[in-house]
Amino acid sequence: MINKLEGSLECLSDNFTEADCKEVVKLLSANVRSLVRGSKREEITILVNEHGIDIIAITETRGRSEILDSEFDIPGFRLYRKDRAEVNDKKGGGVALYVSNS
Repeated sequence: MINKLEGSLECLSDNFTEADCKEVVKLLSANVRSLVRGSKREEITILVNEHGIDIIAITETRGRSEILDSEFDIPGFRLYRKDRAEVNDKKGGGVALYVSNS
């Protein structure tokens, strides 16, 4: 396991080499309260490009079955999504996970 602490890396297992400890997976997590309205995708894309994000975890996508994956697209990432079941006309919910293609 590798743990990032105050900008430095610390290997927590003898199974890792020094080179392994220099590799870091960067994760962006956000509660967006609707991924298809406004400029949320564009803002996330800017953050991804500026910080070299590898995995994006999104909550409250407010996705529905009639919304196509292409409407959630972030270039360079594979999308995994789970929309909230539409029960009793409740709004909100839904999650998306994006994993970098590289």
